Amino acid sequence: MKFKICEDINDLKITTESTDAYSDQVDMVKKAIIDNKLAGYLQYSIYEELPHIQMIEVAEKYRRQGIATKLLKSLQADFPNKSIDTGMRTPDGVQLFNNISTTQQNKDYVRLSKILTKLKSREKEIDDSREKFYDIFDNSSEEEQVKMRDEADKLQDEQDKLNYKIKNIEQKLEDIPESETFIKW
Repeated sequence: MKFKICEDINDLKITTESTDAYSDQVDMVKKAIIDNKLAGYLQYSIYEELPHIQMIEVAEKYRRQGIATKLLKSLQADFPNKSIDTGMRTPDGVQLFNNISTTQQNKDYVRLSKILTKLKSREKEIDDSREKFYDIFDNSSEEEQVKMRDEADKLQDEQDKLNYKIKNIEQKLEDIPESETFIKW
């Protein structure tokens, strides 16, 4: 079902106000006011500069007229190019978001995933090179063994650095969502 935008409602005004702030989080509310009456509201918090929706409610007589859509578009306008965390959704909320939002891959997640793949590939190359040293080590001269040990030590140093980078990126990937949700304009 498509939602009808409330072109016919006179005097729609959306206000925004802060309701609380603590621990790097600001709680906010957007209100849809029609004829000086509260038609609906959108509660959200701002944390790490991103909006996180907590609740959307529209008065019964104003439902299916686009009030929630206008509240969400107003929120997206306040945070252009930023993903909106929609939280848990009711069945009506799922339907609303399916109609007015778009989900796309998080560019930072994709970028870090590609870097991680390259680092792991290099890590495998190092493992393979070190295995070759072990395969021929016993049948090599003492001079060649010294060179192989030096080369193996260099490879071990590189692998240690790679392991640190890999763990760092894996941790970042745990903290970044794979996809982002945006409200269509």
